[in-house]
Amino acid sequence: PLLVFMMAFRNRLLRHVVETARVLIAPTDFVRQWYGAHGFPKKKILLLPHGLEYPSGHLAQHRPSDGIIRFLYAGGLSWQKGVHILVEAFRGVRGSAELWIAGDESTDPAYGARLRAIAGPNVRFLGRLDREGVWNMLAQADVVVVPSLWYEAYSFLVSEAFAMGRPVLASRLGALAERVPDG
Repeated sequence: PLLVFMMAFRNRLLRHVVETARVLIAPTDFVRQWYGAHGFPKKKILLLPHGLEYPSGHLAQHRPSDGIIRFLYAGGLSWQKGVHILVEAFRGVRGSAELWIAGDESTDPAYGARLRAIAGPNVRFLGRLDREGVWNMLAQADVVVVPSLWYEAYSFLVSEAFAMGRPVLASRLGALAERVPDG
């Protein structure tokens, strides 16, 4: 009962803030459409994609030429991010390929343990990376994967991958479908 009251209060407060705002910023057309579908005034919605903060240090500009194709997932390690689907799918990959998973396993230790339990020998867990570490892994990866099972409003990893010239395999959900077109 208390939680219901708190959520109702929060929703009224948010509605007031949105109604009195001069502009609402949407980072993707998907979010802009969602705002409109949920009753937010379309004339107030400004489409403004996020910018990128590029690394300050030197990045390795080439990856090892050892013949191994490296797939990279970097982000949250939770069920809705779909990493378990990626790990399960990767178990069927034959040949010279590795899956690198960067993320903080301490956020959901049970999920991290599940990922490790189902991972094959060609899956590497990198742990939590700082921003510079993400850029360095992107420099060494061949393909970036974003297997989300829920709507993403944006994806900084997609932007970073494209900035590094890396192709992206992504779920066809929410803003991911918009940001990573077929082809």
